[in-house]
Amino acid sequence: MTTMQAAVFVTLLFIALAIPFIVRSIVWSRFINQMKKGDAQKALSILRSKSYKLLFSEYDQNWNILRVYISLGDYKKIAAQVELMFQKPLSERQTYQIASQTYFYFLDAQNKEWSKLLLEKIKDSNHPEEYEYDCMLYRIMIEKDSKDIETIEKMLANKEKDVVKKSDQEDHAFNIGLLQYLLALQYGY
Repeated sequence: MTTMQAAVFVTLLFIALAIPFIVRSIVWSRFINQMKKGDAQKALSILRSKSYKLLFSEYDQNWNILRVYISLGDYKKIAAQVELMFQKPLSERQTYQIASQTYFYFLDAQNKEWSKLLLEKIKDSNHPEEYEYDCMLYRIMIEKDSKDIETIEKMLANKEKDVVKKSDQEDHAFNIGLLQYLLALQYGY
């Protein structure tokens, strides 16, 4: 094999290896663009396409379908998708990702069974601080318990003392508002 033939072969090999990554990037960009446009049906059709299934894992497909359902606020489809995902073999990280991302949705919907199940999955994932915080939210929002007033007051006082960058002020204000809301709920019980 001559040097020229070897160079052509190596070039063709690199092109052949790059094609799946390029196609994957294009498919992903199409999905993201449809989500930005708010066209959930087109986004779902991309997720269910053969090219998506070929280039992405089953978990990635199911996870992104769940994200679409959450953006639509479709409670029945969210519950069905989470149930489907938990029936599949999952890593600890994947289980935690699903549980932590959907816990607040089911908590807000006042679904005691799902909230309890997801709370157990968060407990099993070895994130003790998040688990304690989520347990507190469960007590406040599902059990309508007011024993966390002191804890919320301390968290609120600490949060109000925080010095934040201008770029983080909106998130900071949201977090303070959330803590005030949790405090008000408990005073109402």
